[in-house]
Amino acid sequence: MKAIRIFLLVLIVIGLGLIATYTIWVPTLVTAILQSEGVNREPASPSMPFGTATTSQPVPPLQHTQIVTLGIGNTGYSNGVKITLNTVSEDNRCPEGVTCIQAGSVLANITLRSNTHVETINLASNKVALFDSSVISIIEVKPSRGKSGPPDQSSYLLTFQVVSQ
Repeated sequence: MKAIRIFLLVLIVIGLGLIATYTIWVPTLVTAILQSEGVNREPASPSMPFGTATTSQPVPPLQHTQIVTLGIGNTGYSNGVKITLNTVSEDNRCPEGVTCIQAGSVLANITLRSNTHVETINLASNKVALFDSSVISIIEVKPSRGKSGPPDQSSYLLTFQVVSQ
């Protein structure tokens, strides 16, 4: 009986030690789990202690999904997240009328704001961003890319999907 009490005391001490040091080991554990799942993490920022993760996995359909379409310089609000489309920094989509091996993607520089966080990130149209408690993705880009190159910045309209979790 004494051995069981000592064993339980050791477990309690270990548990208290883990609780007291969680700020040290939790970020490392989260990073290891995300890397094992194939998620690419950007460096952490003070406004988001564990950084922003992006992945090429599709956004699962959840109950709280909203969309917003924005032009360059415009801000929209969706599911508690303010999104500002700052610029489209890359457009390597397959041009209209051309057969390509891959469809390509658009890289948009956006600013995300919630009640507690503000972060400016680059989001590719074939990835998702985790922000606060939401998953943000680009679901449509207009206009199509022509054979002569990408459209003018002023003509871009990007549709974002925001899924709150």
